[in-house]
Amino acid sequence: MELQEYKVWDVTTCVFHWLNVLCVLGLIAVGMATLYDEVLGVSNEGNIISAMTTGRKTFANPPADRPE
Repeated sequence: MELQEYKVWDVTTCVFHWLNVLCVLGLIAVGMATLYDEVLGVSNEGNIISAMTTGRKTFANPPADRPE
């Protein structure tokens, strides 16, 4: 009795599924960053994405001692 190999998914389906996995992981990362924004040092929720992408803190209202 010989075993036969069957192709289950084509390349486009595999690429789509891995892209979907990366998107879900990205959504989880954004959700966790939004949930723990104070722990991560982000001052308000509106700037969570820019803080994640640039790696620096942003301020909607600059501190009083900092000129505009």
